[in-house]
Order: sequence, then C-alpha cells, then structure tokens
Amino acid sequence: LLSYVTNAQFNNFKFENLDTVDGLSSSTCLTIFQDSEGFMWFGTIDGLNKYNGYEFEVYKSILNDQNSISNNRINAIVEGADGNLWIGTNNGLNYFNKKTNSFLRVDLYKQLSLSNNPRKFINALLFDEENNALWVATNNGVIKILLEEFNADVSELKFYYYLNDDSNLNSLDNNIVNVILKDQNNEIWLGTNGEYLNRYNAEQDNFDRVFIENTSNYELNHIPKNIFVDADNDFWIGNNLSNIIHWNRSKNTFSHISFTDETDIAIRDMHLDKDGNIWASTDGYGLFILNKTEEKVIQNLVNNFSDS
Repeated sequence: LLSYVTNAQFNNFKFENLDTVDGLSSSTCLTIFQDSEGFMWFGTIDGLNKYNGYEFEVYKSILNDQNSISNNRINAIVEGADGNLWIGTNNGLNYFNKKTNSFLRVDLYKQLSLSNNPRKFINALLFDEENNALWVATNNGVIKILLEEFNADVSELKFYYYLNDDSNLNSLDNNIVNVILKDQNNEIWLGTNGEYLNRYNAEQDNFDRVFIENTSNYELNHIPKNIFVDADNDFWIGNNLSNIIHWNRSKNTFSHISFTDETDIAIRDMHLDKDGNIWASTDGYGLFILNKTEEKVIQNLVNNFSDS
C-alpha cells in the first residue's frame, strides 16, 4: 500500500488511454515525442506510431525495403532543424522525411571495424540546436553528426566518434552510453554504464569526467541508469525511487535520497514541469510527483481498474 500527501492541484487529472484496440502497434511503449507540428510519436517494441489526435499511422520494417524503418524496436525520437525526424532503433539510425513519408537508413560506421557488429543499438539521441548537430548514444560509444550542410543525403553525413580509451582520462569512461542530455547551461552530458558523468568539452573536443560519489549501490541492474537535470541545474542519478543520487552542483555534494519505503521501485523516466515538480514514471507503480525541497512524494497516480 502506498500512501502519500495529496495536493489539490493534482486531484482533477483525467487520462485518456490509448491501446492496441485504438490502433497502437504495441502496448509496450519505449519513448514518446511531440513534433513541432503537434503530432505525437510513440516508439514501441513493435513499430513507430504517429498519432494525430484521432488515429494512428504505423511504420514498421519491411523485408527488402530500404525505405522502411530499419527495425521495429524504437528507442529514441528527435526532430532536426528541417522539421524531419531522426529515429534510433535496435538496429541503426533512421532519417524520416515527412514529405515523402519514407525513411533513409544511416550507415553510422561505414568502413570502420565497428560496422561488423550485426546489430547497431541506438540507446538515445540528442539534437543540439545551437550547433545543428545530432548526438547518437550507442553500445559502442557516442557519435556526433554535423548537420549544417545536410540536404537529406545521408551518404554525405560527417561522423565524429568518441570511445573509451583507458590511457586517456578525457575520453568516455565507458562505451555503453545510455543517456545524452543538456543541462540548464546548454552543456552536453553523457551517462554510461560506468561510474562517472561525462561532460562534453567543446573547446577541447573531449570529455571531463565527474565521479558519481555513492555510499551504497543505487542502480537496478535490469534497466539502464537514468540521469535527469532539474530547474536548479542539479542532477538526479539512478533508476530506483527508493535510492537515488542527488548531485547538488552549487555545493558539489552527492547524497542518497529515498522517496519511498518500498524496497525497489524502478524509474523509467523523469520530467520537470513548469512549477518545478519532478514527475517520475515507474515500472508498475504508476506516476510519482516529487517535491525536491521537502524530499517527499506529492502524489502517486496509479491505475484504477474500476475507472477505465
């Protein structure tokens, strides 16, 4: 039983449920994105879904069709400066042209030895508007793609590869990159399977590492590490609501915070609202609305089977 302080401003929420009966290709959704035109895009384990508010259009990989998406497991979606989408899957990166309603598959590695890997897992994407660049997080490091001269010809893209080098402390601390984000100062940070945060140093074109200080294990092994930046530019690191790391950047201190007495509650994603509250989506425990200052749960929104 989960019992928390309620807040009147959150008591009148109404949720509209969208499922496979409504046309969604799978009820297991991995990522959600709203484009500049207002369309909602749902990346699932079985296809990419475009929702116009009334119905779904589903995109799936088609055998021997190079203009279809490269894989049905959709992990990341971002929009470029041209209004078209970049889609990261379990087997490569795709560029979706809205006008032609078709995909171009991006050969990320070309002649590099990494191209021999039969699967190119894309874990996360970040479009850097300031520099018109796309960052691609993979299980083989991170790739930066400059888009300044991009004219929808993916064969002309320029790639810059960043990998772990044990002899170089300014390289990535680990090659499995799960998170790419920007902080409130527009600095780019990468989260990996390692023990550090990696800040991109644009002047040196390398990374500054920040060790994640901890006194106990804060990660659940079955899902990737989550990293989130709040309104104060502080970092929240981990994937367990009962043991998450808070990095206070102004004081440069790390502390463990527990928002629940439950043993383990896996966090899938975190979001900052306009009031500074943190929304955490979990694996089977609903949505949590968190108050950072008081380190407490404002409300836990769960499915009510009698109110569907």
